[in-house]
Amino acid sequence: MNLYKATALLIIFCLTLGLLIVGKDFLIPIVIALGGWFFFNAVANILGKIKIRRRVMPLWVRYVIASGSIVLFTYLIVQIISANVVQLSYQIVFYEENFQNLQASLKERLGLENANVLSPEVMSRFKLDSIFLRLLESFTSLVGNTLLIIIYLIFLLLEQHLFGKKLRLIFTGKSAMVMAVNIEKIKRTIESYILLKTLISLLTGLLSYVIMRIIGVDFALFWAFLIFLLNYIPNIGSMIATLFPALLCLVQFDTLAPALIVFFGIGTVQFAVGNLLEPRIFGKSLNLSALTVILALTFWGMIWGIIGMFLCVPITVALLIILNNFEDTRPFAILLSDDGEI
Repeated sequence: MNLYKATALLIIFCLTLGLLIVGKDFLIPIVIALGGWFFFNAVANILGKIKIRRRVMPLWVRYVIASGSIVLFTYLIVQIISANVVQLSYQIVFYEENFQNLQASLKERLGLENANVLSPEVMSRFKLDSIFLRLLESFTSLVGNTLLIIIYLIFLLLEQHLFGKKLRLIFTGKSAMVMAVNIEKIKRTIESYILLKTLISLLTGLLSYVIMRIIGVDFALFWAFLIFLLNYIPNIGSMIATLFPALLCLVQFDTLAPALIVFFGIGTVQFAVGNLLEPRIFGKSLNLSALTVILALTFWGMIWGIIGMFLCVPITVALLIILNNFEDTRPFAILLSDDGEI
C-alpha cells in the first residue's frame, strides 16, 4: 500500500468515525431496525425448511409468523418492564435501608464503627436509586425510538424484494456478482448469529429465572429478562448479568448465603453456556478473534454506549467480510479474523 492509499484510508476512517459520533441519534434506530430485519428473515428462513405433508410453508404464512414473533417479543418486553419497574422503584427505599444496615454490620465486625472508609461523595455514587435510574436511561431512550424503529423495519420489509434489482443496476458484470455474494454472506452470517444468540440468551435467562425463583429473589422475571438482554453483550455482559441479582440478594436477605448461591448458580449457567454450548453452536462461523471482540466492544461502547455494545459483533462481522474483498484492506481483515483464513 503506497502513501497515497494509506492517507486516503486514514481520511475515510476519520470521516466515518466523525459521522458515527455526530449522527448516532440518526444511525442507531436504523441499525436496530436492520437487526430486526435480519431476525425477521432468519425466522422466515427457518420456517421455510419446515414441511407440512411434504409441502413447504407458504411465504405469506412465514411472514405472518415472523411478524407475530417480533410483535410478541416487543409486547413481552414492554409488559415485563412496566410491571416491574414501578414496584422496584418502591422497593428501593427498603433495599437502601438494608444496604445501610449491612454496611454498619460490616463496620462493626471489622472494628471500624467510627471510621469513614468511604467518603459521602463516593457513597453517593453507589446509592441504589441512582444506579437504578442510570440503568433505566438506556431503556428509556430505546423506548423513545421504538416507533421510529418500527417504521424503518416496515419499510425495509416492504422494499427488500427490490434490493437485488437495485444492486444489479448499480453494479455490472463481475463486480455485481461479487457484491451480491458478499451481501448474501453478510446477511446469512448475521441472521444466524442473531437467531442463535437469541435462543442461547433465552436459555440462559430461563435457567437463571429457575435459580432465582428457588431462592426467592424479588422480581426474578425482571432480572431474568435483564440477563437475557445483557447476554448479547460479549464477554462482560454475562459478568454484569451475574452481579445484578447477587447484589440484590445482599440487600434483600439478612444472610450472605442466598447471594452466594445466586452468584455461583447463575455464574455456573453463564460459564456452561458461554464456554461449552456457544463454541459448539457458532463454531468458526463468526471467525472473530477474542481480542477483536474486546476491541470492538470497547470501540462501539465508547461511540454508541450500551447500544453499541449490543451491536458490536454483527457490525464487526459485516466489516470483516467487506474488508476481505478489497486487496488494499484484506490485511486488516486477516488481523481481525480468528485464524487468518477468511
